[in-house]
Amino acid sequence: MRASRQISFWVTAIFILAAALSASAQNTVTVWNSIAVQAALRAKAPPGLTAILLAYPDLAAYDAVNAIHPRFRPYGGIMPAASADASKSAAVASAFHDVLVHYFPSQAASNPNATPPFVGLDKLYADYLASLNESAAAVNAGIQVGEQCAAALIALRANDGVSGANTYVFQTPGPGVYQPTPPFPYPGPQTPWLADMTPFTMSSASQFLPNEGPTPLSSQEWVGDYNRTKTWGALTNSPRTQEQTTIGLFWTPNAGPLYNGMLADLAATHGLDVLDTARLFAMTFTAESDAVIGCLNAKYHFNFWRPVTAIQQGDTDGNPDTAEDPTWLPLAATPNHPEYPAAHGCATGAVSKAVAAYFGTPNLTLHVTSTYAIPAVLGGGTQTSTRTFKSTKDLLHEVEMARIYGGMHFHHSVVQGAVLGQKVAHQVVENYFQPLK
Repeated sequence: MRASRQISFWVTAIFILAAALSASAQNTVTVWNSIAVQAALRAKAPPGLTAILLAYPDLAAYDAVNAIHPRFRPYGGIMPAASADASKSAAVASAFHDVLVHYFPSQAASNPNATPPFVGLDKLYADYLASLNESAAAVNAGIQVGEQCAAALIALRANDGVSGANTYVFQTPGPGVYQPTPPFPYPGPQTPWLADMTPFTMSSASQFLPNEGPTPLSSQEWVGDYNRTKTWGALTNSPRTQEQTTIGLFWTPNAGPLYNGMLADLAATHGLDVLDTARLFAMTFTAESDAVIGCLNAKYHFNFWRPVTAIQQGDTDGNPDTAEDPTWLPLAATPNHPEYPAAHGCATGAVSKAVAAYFGTPNLTLHVTSTYAIPAVLGGGTQTSTRTFKSTKDLLHEVEMARIYGGMHFHHSVVQGAVLGQKVAHQVVENYFQPLK
């Protein structure tokens, strides 16, 4: 039995590394981003936190490669002296490994006796370095600069508030006030402490707090938003087409892995080198991270109710044109945080803006692959599919519609979320990651 487990462990380790290498055409940045995504998922990081946990190693790797061949402004002034012949692959791997071990210490060591056998970050790192076809001197020089950039990034972000306690207290129930949503038992509000986290690029978490709040319940705009989500976002008896239902469900998983795959595809399609790939990932996930921080700050500031609460209690909002439906349920499970603004709108607004700015055009072919759950009343099970977009604008528009088809948001919320995310990304691309003069 022990021999069998050992064999299985080594096979698993080789398979993980080989799969990552082949899938990413051996671009070390995409290899290690894939490993980082798996670490975040294994730690059960929620969607917003996943983006932040990807930004940390991406920033360290960007600074490490940029130190070897300086072409861009470093993040946080991090640019240690580095030999020009240092291995860029070793630098990226070292930066990723050290940052990931810092934030996921329990994943450093392997556990061959786990079921299935667990291959730790230390072993993945050692095997990756052993696979490099470069001189020992180049590899060692790359390791050194990667370690220096990782240590500097960790020190820079120390006590930034990424970890915290859930001290959120629900307000007295009433019209417009956020309350626990099904499915029950309710797990508690998601990462409210991130609303006060130190941002990566913003002056404060509230820098881009929306000037306008949720739609006033007495307005006709509220009536339109209410009835649109009530009709198109209902679990059953909705006029949605099959395509619209697919859109509503496709975007329900954690966005971190989805956008990681999209960026890896862009890097391969456009033939980006290691530094350009590192810059793409760092720029995009940094923008998404700050958009998440700003979005959660706004969410817990406005504390607006979700459609499933509003529609089931439509007779309490004081508006005669919003008819209640006590049995109404959304197509997709409602995320466990307040409604306004829409988090996916914030994240995708930032991602779409950052990617368009990086390539100098919104007209890019984008491929996003998702594995999503299908509600039991619609047949159950899971589905994996890839959706293709002709531009970043098309991507953002579909995500905005998906939150209405999914029944989780109102139209005003997804629009304002996208605006917040785009403002964050604009600041990022204007003030960070720019070419050296």
